[in-house]
Amino acid sequence: MFKMKKRSYRVFEGLRVATLVSYIGGFIDAYTYNTQDGRFASIQTGNLLYLVIHLVEGHIARAFSYVIPIFSLF
Repeated sequence: MFKMKKRSYRVFEGLRVATLVSYIGGFIDAYTYNTQDGRFASIQTGNLLYLVIHLVEGHIARAFSYVIPIFSLF
C-alpha cells in the first residue's frame, strides 16, 4: 500500500544535527538575553511571558518593547 522511502542519512546523523541546532539556539538566546536587556532572540514563549508580566505590573511601555521581537518572526 504505502512504500517507505529509504533515508539517505543514518539516524544518529539526524540526532547529531538536532543536538547541534539546540546548542546553537541556546547560545544565541543566552547571548541576546544578556546583551539585549532581557530579550530572547528565538524563544517566543519567554518573550510572551515577559510581555504579560510587564502588562500585569502596569509597565505598558516596557511591555510594548517585547511586542516587536514577538511579531518579527511571523
